[in-house]
Amino acid sequence: PECGKGHLVERKSRYGKLFFACDNYPKCKFAVNQPPIIGRCEVCLFPLLVEKKTAHGVKKQCADRKCHHIQEQA
Repeated sequence: PECGKGHLVERKSRYGKLFFACDNYPKCKFAVNQPPIIGRCEVCLFPLLVEKKTAHGVKKQCADRKCHHIQEQA
């Protein structure tokens, strides 16, 4: 995650939806809704990608909030 110290853990929202968040909460508020994938962004080099399902298939997207670059699935 953004803090660099914690680990991503699977959690449930109060409505029962799954999301992935840093276990260092509240110090680190990093959270993503899609399943995380190990990889590196081609543009900003952020060390985490998420699996993005689109109408054209499954793609990899940067997990950084500022980037959100979408990569083709190889």
